[in-house]
Amino acid sequence: MKKVLVIIPNLRCGGAEKMSLLYAKLLFKQGYVVRLVNLGERSGELSEYVPINIEYITLGATHVRSTIFKLYKMIRAWKPDFIFSSLKYTSVLILVLSLFCNICVILREPTLPSNKLFVTFKARIVDWFTRMLYKRAYKIIAQTDEMKQEIESYYKLPANRICVLNNPIDSDLLEEKTKDIDNPYGEYKGSEILLAVGNISYAKGYDILLEAFEQYDNVKSHLFIIGRCDGEYGKKIIQMVDSFKSKDRIHFLGFVNNPYPYMKFCTVYILSSRMEGLPNVLLEAMFFNKPIIASDCVPYVGKVLTDYSQSIVVKSDSVSDLLKGLYNVHNRKIKGYTACQNDYDLKYIFS
Repeated sequence: MKKVLVIIPNLRCGGAEKMSLLYAKLLFKQGYVVRLVNLGERSGELSEYVPINIEYITLGATHVRSTIFKLYKMIRAWKPDFIFSSLKYTSVLILVLSLFCNICVILREPTLPSNKLFVTFKARIVDWFTRMLYKRAYKIIAQTDEMKQEIESYYKLPANRICVLNNPIDSDLLEEKTKDIDNPYGEYKGSEILLAVGNISYAKGYDILLEAFEQYDNVKSHLFIIGRCDGEYGKKIIQMVDSFKSKDRIHFLGFVNNPYPYMKFCTVYILSSRMEGLPNVLLEAMFFNKPIIASDCVPYVGKVLTDYSQSIVVKSDSVSDLLKGLYNVHNRKIKGYTACQNDYDLKYIFS
């Protein structure tokens, strides 16, 4: 059986980290020998999402770069057939190691290369190394056709090195996390519940969402936001809401380990992002047959919602368009569409 080493930087909640854990689970189910290596501390927000049947190793590092010698020794000893990474920093680290080890590196691109979320010196250094080293990857997984085209152009790579694989969702996990669960909205459960999930950052467009909600005159509606609130943007958002007349109907829940009951029982799910790779929370909301308002932050949004009748796609970065979506979404009917795929086959990539 072929062996796959899956590398994650830590168990801090993030879409790429969560997707890496799901890939590990799916590869194990499809007959691969999987070893999951966490470069950071053993505990974290995603601890309960670590697959129980997979060998799991933690290196306890505070910085990714400090693990390079430990990883080198592990690779030489275990001799994996493939090494998988879904985050830029760990991908660069593994590609550096590939200069000294004969390994097949498979990378999942977490977002469009054109999504310049950070402009720090460190980020520019990582981008330079990425451009130099990506040619060493055995295969690169793009989440959409548009992402594949950007990767091919940005990194000057041949098209046959890039595979398109839409994000799978773990339907078994979603059902398990919402089985026999009461409505989590408590005293508000008779109201119109609007929900957004994702760390509070500029890329997620929460300032646009909050401005639209402030102008939305349904006083029986409540907006719930699940996600870590860090940094200057988070402070700006909190200050913004303090001046709103609707502030008593806006609820910041912070990080929630199991957000799925909130998704299951919300009235409308909202994706207000300015930038995305492939928004997995959108697929999860579709799994629960939720009415959806989504920004056209990436072409994939319009494509995936084409056959999903209970949805409205609005212009990204537009308060007026999102406000219009809030007023219009309830005029649609659900077809009963389900977005999950249980038989996601990774063998054509890991071969």
